[in-house]
Amino acid sequence: MSPADYSSCTIEQILEKDSEKAFTLHFLGIDFGEYAGMNLRDVCAVRGIRLQTVLQELVAAPKKIHPEEQSLIALPVTYIIGCLRHAHGVFTRQKLPYIDTLIRKFHSEASAFQSVVKDLKVLFPLFTEDFVKHIHMEEDRLFGFIEMLVDAEKSRRLSSSLFYRLEKDSIHRFVVEHESHDDEMEGIRKITGDYNLEKNSPLGIRVLYSELQRMEQLLLEHARIENEILFPKAVALEGRVRRMMHENSRLN
Repeated sequence: MSPADYSSCTIEQILEKDSEKAFTLHFLGIDFGEYAGMNLRDVCAVRGIRLQTVLQELVAAPKKIHPEEQSLIALPVTYIIGCLRHAHGVFTRQKLPYIDTLIRKFHSEASAFQSVVKDLKVLFPLFTEDFVKHIHMEEDRLFGFIEMLVDAEKSRRLSSSLFYRLEKDSIHRFVVEHESHDDEMEGIRKITGDYNLEKNSPLGIRVLYSELQRMEQLLLEHARIENEILFPKAVALEGRVRRMMHENSRLN
């Protein structure tokens, strides 16, 4: 859609074309549920938001959370960790709070969706809590461990703290633990019937289901980067550092 098309469309018409625009509108201060039947130009006037700013954001290409996986293969492990940390920040500061807002603000006379959303109000905070704990584990333990390995290989020196970590930890252990988190949204899929929509489903549920599906796709991308790129590089790095440790022990 062109900027002119957006400005003359109602919010609902915009979201029927692309439900992801709801995320953009939300962070520009426009509640799509409250203004669904109004055209964008009038909504901006009511909200005191510059129309041109909103149009620029709506026509801009969606911002990618992850780089193309193929482009990461040849890059250093520290760069991959940086990309994953960036994605963690987007998940915790933007995506999860936004989905939580969609769930909490949803209202509908359709009893089937009332039941689904009631269940999501219980399950989604539990999913969020578990996911955030998983992120903290990765950043504090896994990423920190890999960065210690990188430093050791660069300096050709093993710190006492890394020696201790190598005695009790391994990348393989993290890989095994990670496999148990590879389908984190299974319970949400079951509650929503695999995000099944009925004919004439309310706008709020269409946006919510679309955002849940998008979150699941992002998590799959994230897991692939970790499983297929980060872990193989980290396993190879750990092997080199362990060989260096054994060589040093023989010399001593």
